[in-house]
Amino acid sequence: MIGPIVRINPREVHIKDPFFYDEIYASGGRKRDKDAQFLKAYSVPGSMVATVDHEHHRYRRNILSGFFSKRSVNELSPSVEEKVLKLMQRFATAHQEQSIMRLDDAFSALASDVITQYAFGKSWNFLDDKDFRRDIRSAITETANAIHINRFFPLVPRALKMVPKWLVCKIQPGKVGVFEFMKSIYEFTAQSMKVAESSADGKQQSKRGTIFEKLTDPTLPTEERTLARVHDESGVILQAGTESIGRSLTISAFHLAHQPSMREKLREELRSILPTPTSTATWAQLEQLPYLVGITSSENCCSN
Repeated sequence: MIGPIVRINPREVHIKDPFFYDEIYASGGRKRDKDAQFLKAYSVPGSMVATVDHEHHRYRRNILSGFFSKRSVNELSPSVEEKVLKLMQRFATAHQEQSIMRLDDAFSALASDVITQYAFGKSWNFLDDKDFRRDIRSAITETANAIHINRFFPLVPRALKMVPKWLVCKIQPGKVGVFEFMKSIYEFTAQSMKVAESSADGKQQSKRGTIFEKLTDPTLPTEERTLARVHDESGVILQAGTESIGRSLTISAFHLAHQPSMREKLREELRSILPTPTSTATWAQLEQLPYLVGITSSENCCSN
């Protein structure tokens, strides 16, 4: 009889026991290093997600932890609201023209514009594109889907990095858009780092600061703010901040569309603080809506 722990190879076991979760993902003073072999699949050695050592990972996490606090998200609200209203205008236009719009592309574009603004202080305006830059999203999704293969064949991503970009575009024309996008990110990052290094005082220039500014803070050790490291970390943040948010919003929209009672109950609750389509609300106000909070909590549990 098979139990909750199964060895799948000489160095790995699978555990099916929810009560063992806190033992594996230990908190407090207990340390857990990541599996170096598993992390090779990500092909971003300079990022936090690919950091093996427990203490080193904690150090890198603490660098950016402030950007994802409740206070920081509240400060970001005006920028988010601006982009949400832009997306709503796109929805209204599609309704008037009786045209079809893919929600997964639309929500991913919204997330992309928010995270690029938050990370770099500059939005790449995915929401302004007719197709929401679907080509970039599709290419990034394909790359993410290859992670499982990369885990077992780590030479594959390294070999692909050696292939000239022009040749890859010849074989897969769909890659052109994502290469141009990543090139613009890379060039913006490199140029911004030069500006920061040449600054007389070396201090942050913006009032709130951006994730990029924090990653290149002169007070950090030199090895923690190399171009390769910043590029890897930025790429992970962009992907995580785009696809995970876009997917969650799309799944939520699907269930609301297919469950009228849920949709009407949520609409009725939201009307109490959002009486018109262009009304806005703070996070604190939204937290007071019990049905909305319950739905989002359930969605987060499913996503995890």
